[in-house]
Amino acid sequence: MQLDVRIFTSLPDEAKQIRKAVFMQEQGFSEEFDHMDAYARHVLCYVDGVAAAVCRYFNSGSEYVIGRLATLAPYRGKGIGSAVMRAVEDAIRAEGGTAVCIHAQTAARPFYEKCGYISTDKFDEEQGCPHVFMVKRLA
Repeated sequence: MQLDVRIFTSLPDEAKQIRKAVFMQEQGFSEEFDHMDAYARHVLCYVDGVAAAVCRYFNSGSEYVIGRLATLAPYRGKGIGSAVMRAVEDAIRAEGGTAVCIHAQTAARPFYEKCGYISTDKFDEEQGCPHVFMVKRLA
């Protein structure tokens, strides 16, 4: 399995399609795209030349925010999400970032904990789905 992680300054069509498939079609979210897409960096992971996973990140001023991590169903459970997170964290470090925040679906919390993120006591809901704020200090 050949992974190729690329970072874009605008939202590629392949990333839109993955986010639509995962967040809108599978999970039922109706409000997937927002104004942050214009400012964020977009990360696409290609597996053997096929776009398989996506996320975005941006600098909020005091910390970086990672969000919209999605992996297409046939590629889940193969370490691709973790590879994307490592690539994003490396990019953030290269930009001088030292802290990262994630607004994670609570169901995804174990995945992010394995990536070294720590849950805060701040929870909320997005379109009826419970979320938790998680943080990580980058070495």
